[in-house]
Amino acid sequence: MNLPARLAGLSLLVLAGPLHAQNLLDNPDFDINLHHWIGPAGAATWHSSDLDDAPDSGSARLVNDQAGSETETVALLQCFPVAPGEYQYGGHAFIPQAQAASGSVVVRVRGYGASTDCSGGTFLISGRLASETGQWSPMSGEITISEDQLSGPAGSIEFEFAIRKTEAGGEFVGFVDAARFGRSPRIFTDRFASP
Repeated sequence: MNLPARLAGLSLLVLAGPLHAQNLLDNPDFDINLHHWIGPAGAATWHSSDLDDAPDSGSARLVNDQAGSETETVALLQCFPVAPGEYQYGGHAFIPQAQAASGSVVVRVRGYGASTDCSGGTFLISGRLASETGQWSPMSGEITISEDQLSGPAGSIEFEFAIRKTEAGGEFVGFVDAARFGRSPRIFTDRFASP
């Protein structure tokens, strides 16, 4: 391929912007509420703090107020059908400084091969955590779901945010935003995305 043709192709790629896979989560940015997310009462509430400081968006405030030490509260989750493929998942967490307890925020996915409603046995569990305080921290991971892990053409994923607390007593608070679960973009050896 000659240089002008390569430059024309590159300019089209630049104009198209970054590659984004479809996000399979509903309300991943917590714009005005926690709709489509489920969890125990009081473990999560909507908050106006936002990863991008957007005035028309927010985040989810997670609380672990369990009495014991080394506890975890699954604060928010969603379940959705998924087909075989390579996927990326993640979100961002903010942990305020100077809390009475320490801990971390976790993003985790669980795969269910026999149902599209997150019931039955799991075939995978993958997670990432953030424990840095005072700034938004990314959490991300990748998973591959193969056809032999599913009983039919589709299985399901349970996507969850949890909050872990190290010390007994008190409460530990964290915020999450920009949740994502979508297909990994396939990149060829020439670094262009597959169609």
